[in-house]
Amino acid sequence: MKPNDKKKLKTVLTPSDADDTTLIWSSSDESVAKVDDAGKVTAVGSGTCTITAASSKYTNISTDVSIMVRSRIKARFLSLQRIAPTWIC
Repeated sequence: MKPNDKKKLKTVLTPSDADDTTLIWSSSDESVAKVDDAGKVTAVGSGTCTITAASSKYTNISTDVSIMVRSRIKARFLSLQRIAPTWIC
C-alpha cells in the first residue's frame, strides 16, 4: 500500500450461525496504518504493522494480517554514466 490508500479487509466468520459475530479491529502501529470498526484500512506512513480482527465475545479467537506501506520516492536528479567497454588482448 501507499500512504492514503484504503482497503477493506474481507472476513469470513464460521460457523455462519455464530451467536456473536462482532469483531474488534486494531492496528499494532497507527503511524503506519489505521483500521476502522468495519475493517477498512487506511495507510498512513512507511513501515509494517499488523492488523488484528478479534472476537468481542471469545477473547481467544483472532486473526492477523501484515500490512506494508511504502512511501513514494521522488528523485531529485538522475545521474547516468557511460562506461567504456574494456578490451582484453
